[in-house]
Amino acid sequence: MKNKIALFDFCDTLVDFQTGDAFIDFIRENTNKKRAFIFEKFRLLLIKIKFFSVLSRLLPKNNWHKKLKLFQLKGYTKNEIEHLSLLYYTKQIKPHLITKIIQELQHYKEKGYSIYIVSGGFSDYIIHFCKEFGINKPIATNIKYKDGICLGIIDGIDCMHTEKIDKIKDVIDLSNIDIEESVAYSDSITDLPLLTIVKRGIVVSKKHSQNWAVSNNLKEIII
Repeated sequence: MKNKIALFDFCDTLVDFQTGDAFIDFIRENTNKKRAFIFEKFRLLLIKIKFFSVLSRLLPKNNWHKKLKLFQLKGYTKNEIEHLSLLYYTKQIKPHLITKIIQELQHYKEKGYSIYIVSGGFSDYIIHFCKEFGINKPIATNIKYKDGICLGIIDGIDCMHTEKIDKIKDVIDLSNIDIEESVAYSDSITDLPLLTIVKRGIVVSKKHSQNWAVSNNLKEIII
């Protein structure tokens, strides 16, 4: 008998905001390290001169904005980031969890599905969500460390777009999965690969239906 899985995006699906950049801001603002503030000012200058707008048109999947944001953490210790990750989850994420989708997750867990969070957010804080809800470790973007020091870069591939599928396949043997009965949730059109890797893709939409969900014959939950 094949296993059934339920895949959930994290940002704007289980929690009502984009968590990655906010995580970097939280660490910077709670440590007050001068270097991190300098890099943030530099990043804001690049936004002002539309640097990222031009670069994203030339290299749409490289996400230089995210990479430059993450570079602010270079030099932080792993212990510092682990401590602040838990604090970030407790103070910033828990109050913003989307009750309706959390109930969906718990429903599938009770039915014996294997639950996976598949997110472009950072595993450092999403792991605390997984621990609280007793589910598998996240399939997410990892931060690279060396000798206990953050290098300010992504470890491996960024868990975005079609790369989410690559990371899923590293963790889950899809040949042992009941694709017809499995389910995936996301709010974003960029997650079409995630929503269609299983038979039942469900779009989480805020306040009103999204045209791309309708055109792709995907079920929607309006929150």
